[in-house]
Amino acid sequence: MKISDVTCAHCGALYLLAESASVDSSPVDGPTGNEACTICGKTFASRSDGKLRAFRFVMSPAARSARAPISP
Repeated sequence: MKISDVTCAHCGALYLLAESASVDSSPVDGPTGNEACTICGKTFASRSDGKLRAFRFVMSPAARSARAPISP
């Protein structure tokens, strides 16, 4: 299994992508279509190659850009 970060190009929301990394070279009959962003509703990824993928929402753009205060 391969896990990586995916960011929505439209709003900056962060997702984790878990993708099957089967040693079998034959294609898997996974679902095809588009993944819509939870925050902005626009497509941030498409699934057309038949690989098994799962997306998990991690962080909104507002939380990503929040900065911790610098102590004196």
